Amino acid sequence: MGMQRPEKYQTIYVNVKQDDMTEKTAGEVEGFGHGIVSVLKKIGGNIVQFFSIK
Repeated sequence: MGMQRPEKYQTIYVNVKQDDMTEKTAGEVEGFGHGIVSVLKKIGGNIVQFFSIK
């Protein structure tokens, strides 16, 4: 078919229709941040509990 791989110095551009975009809402982004914070708090609590003297 006459196709070749581009060389490392060549840049290939692909036109994508506007309809093919994804969008994240603020709620999804904030929810992700809160999820990370809760995981870190849980890990921190486990570390404190492990080293606490009872």
